[in-house]
Amino acid sequence: SGRGWRTGRIMAGGAARRSMGDSDARLARATGRRRGVDSLALVVALLLAGASITSAIPADDQWAWVNAVGRRGAFVFSEDAGRSWTTGSTGTTEDLLDVSFRDARNGVAVGAASTVIATSNGGKEWEPIEGVVAEAATLLGVSVSVAGHIRIVGEKGLFVTYEDGGDWALPVMVECTTVREPCAMAPYNKTASTGVDLYGVRFKDPINGLLIGANALVLVTNDGGGSFMPAEPPISGTLLPNLHRIAIDRIGRLSVAGGGGAAFFIDPYIVSPATSDAIEYRWAGCNTSGCAAAVPVAPGGFFSTRDLLSTSIIDDKNIMWGGGGGYLARLTSVEDPEVSVQTPWKTIAVPGLSSTHNITGVYMSSIKTAMLVTDGGAIFWTGDNGETWAEKAYNASTPLSFLAISGRNSGDISAGARPSPLLSVALALLLASIAVSR
Repeated sequence: SGRGWRTGRIMAGGAARRSMGDSDARLARATGRRRGVDSLALVVALLLAGASITSAIPADDQWAWVNAVGRRGAFVFSEDAGRSWTTGSTGTTEDLLDVSFRDARNGVAVGAASTVIATSNGGKEWEPIEGVVAEAATLLGVSVSVAGHIRIVGEKGLFVTYEDGGDWALPVMVECTTVREPCAMAPYNKTASTGVDLYGVRFKDPINGLLIGANALVLVTNDGGGSFMPAEPPISGTLLPNLHRIAIDRIGRLSVAGGGGAAFFIDPYIVSPATSDAIEYRWAGCNTSGCAAAVPVAPGGFFSTRDLLSTSIIDDKNIMWGGGGGYLARLTSVEDPEVSVQTPWKTIAVPGLSSTHNITGVYMSSIKTAMLVTDGGAIFWTGDNGETWAEKAYNASTPLSFLAISGRNSGDISAGARPSPLLSVALALLLASIAVSR
């Protein structure tokens, strides 16, 4: 809950990571390997018996919870997949630069002046989490997993983590000089740090994750953030753009948005499943032919040269990007019977959206339903794969300025109400029996 996140004490990063390595690495091993189906069945059985998932909610996207944050503590939320929106008070006037929710109720937002706030009731109330970063730093990205792990990144290589029910690790600065050589890591000191700004973080599982940042920096960890290795830049040239946002789908595939039209699809894979849980990543650049371009991609080799500021991914065939000047595009698997030549790519015009607005957040709750927010305070929604858009109102006397969006829908683990106990027990016993029989 938000209160648990707030009261967890700060401790040395090594101690926090040791706990993560003990319990969660075992889960990663059970679920990550392509072999070991027996272990997978047992893990799923345990999850079904105890996880907070939805069984009574209809299998459509009207049950999605979406949250947007922005300048001067702005916050709005939707409990019906973007059809209606309500403002809320975050209790801060600092700019909030990113937000992430564990489920429908529990979320964290971060921003300027080391601001970290948490909610345990869907954003109706927020509480500050004090002392996560002692000095005033700009926190640029946050990710909250369904298991309750929080990862925060920020200016000058800042990285800090929290485990649900545990403690906040000591913030570190990640300083990298050479590709494929481990980064240096030390207690965070903004003045002394030579690390570059880190804008986004996503983990596929408790030990395997990616950080993105300035100058097309990509950092890979296979030990839960205990160490990082810089990857080869996915863009060629000497003037490398910033990578602004990273999104992840339900099985761990990712999309990235960056400056100069930088758009990528990333497919993770286990290199040696028999001996290691370490994951590597297949990157593909996205252009008008889809997301299959070999990396590194040359400047101008994407579908646009507009700066891309936001992205959302459903799967490898349904990805959306938003950017400067109201630019919006998506990769889509939905075919249009009225179009003789199908294209995997679509640039979307949103009627009524000012070209002076930058699309700073996009979220797809299903293949056909999506929403966007802008730094000019606009919210737009579509329920027909972007064919039509409706501007959505919210109860504020003056327009807000949004900088990020986050969503969970009823298909996500822990998104909604608890399942039927009888159904959970039945499924658990079934899967357990399958595992034992093998």
